Amino acid sequence: YYDIIDDKPAAVTPANINFGLAIDIPKEDGTRALLVPNIKRAQRLNFAEYLSAYEDLVKKARDNKLTAGDFAGSTVSLTNPGGIGTVHSVPRLMKGQGCIIGAGALDYPAEFQGMSDAQLSKLGVSKTITLTSTYDHRVIQGAGSGEFLKKIHELLLGARGFYDEIFADLRIPYEPVKWVTDFERNENDDRTKETRIQELINAYRVRGHLMADVDPLEYKQRSHEDLDILNHGLSLWDLDRTFKTGGFGGKAKAEFLVLSFTSDWRFSPARSREIVKALLDNEITVSYAEVTAAHGHDAFLMPDKHYHAILRSYLSNIQTDSNQIGSNHAK
Repeated sequence: YYDIIDDKPAAVTPANINFGLAIDIPKEDGTRALLVPNIKRAQRLNFAEYLSAYEDLVKKARDNKLTAGDFAGSTVSLTNPGGIGTVHSVPRLMKGQGCIIGAGALDYPAEFQGMSDAQLSKLGVSKTITLTSTYDHRVIQGAGSGEFLKKIHELLLGARGFYDEIFADLRIPYEPVKWVTDFERNENDDRTKETRIQELINAYRVRGHLMADVDPLEYKQRSHEDLDILNHGLSLWDLDRTFKTGGFGGKAKAEFLVLSFTSDWRFSPARSREIVKALLDNEITVSYAEVTAAHGHDAFLMPDKHYHAILRSYLSNIQTDSNQIGSNHAK
């Protein structure tokens, strides 16, 4: 950031990134107060640590428990006018900061906002967000600011293993869905997407146990090529679309992610974006808690690491009836 040192202009490089968060605090009289505390040494935190620090800081602000130390030394800040519907804004720099990033509202482009959700999904129209970078031109050039925003754009699309790292930090045992451009079908394969969805469900029934989370001692991000929607000719753009099911679950049509399990493990309509979660929760996640209930805690104290491979083989052998679905059957 820019400063005057010994009566001379200077560019100061802080030792740490103290990430300021603009927090809007509504008052009882209807007015609002803006507080900008910061997360200390943000560059040293993984995503799980950052998330915890973020939630703690917001809670302190809401409870009016912030101290002077929480505000000191901010080097870069994030403001979120999009929380109240603003498309974008250009905030003013404060002393000691070289840049402020503004995040606008996450919404569909104006020309598409009159369309129904079904039509938006059919066309593959997604929500967009505008990010602005207010930088001090005395120490940051326009090209540098532009490259910074370009990198954020790439990361939000999953470049450099961004979401893989987040999943690992949060110990989510599955791979994130990959961003790809939308496509209708493979030119060398005339199977419809309805057929591909049925094949994906069957793949989870047959091979889902291979991704069962049965090891409480060691984290591993699990994957299987036959359980990847891309390998079934599907993509993230299909997750909100409605397809014919041929009466599956008692419905002539259903959204790809609008199916979930009932208590007897049949499909029924539910909220959107749930079919994959249901497959993960009920087809493959024979959790170590369930195995413990069946075999006791000693099951995970075996010194031989091959035990878990044997356990997976056992789970594979007992899944013989494709009509019975879910972790209850595997257990």
